Amino acid sequence: MDAGYHSRRLMELTGLDVEENQARRLLNDLDAYSASTDRQNDDEAQVAHDWVSEVYTPVTLAAPRSLRRKIEPAELFHEVLEHRWYMSEFSGNDVNIMDAVADYVATVLPNKPDEDAVVGLDTQEMPIVADIDAGRKG
Repeated sequence: MDAGYHSRRLMELTGLDVEENQARRLLNDLDAYSASTDRQNDDEAQVAHDWVSEVYTPVTLAAPRSLRRKIEPAELFHEVLEHRWYMSEFSGNDVNIMDAVADYVATVLPNKPDEDAVVGLDTQEMPIVADIDAGRKG
């Protein structure tokens, strides 16, 4: 498969524009949804639409509005899937995705830095670094 295949495929099916690694994981979850609802032979676009409205959107909206700025929706979903996997491994049972998102929102998300604070970080030279560099040159 060529670079960006999963991102393009997810975009075609759902309209979600996400990074390649996220797209791969989301497509895997979409496939699992299709199998668990016995819809492997249904129209792929309709199954994808239902997955977005029944799984993806409820998960991404489960975070309180005050915490949503900490992470983009696709990354939140991606991390919830990973969190679910770890919870399932620890418990020895398959964990429901809404239980995983509730645990993630309660235990992980509040401790994450705001994405704006990380992504929007001003990368100008910090004064202390400039002073140190000036001292080395002088």
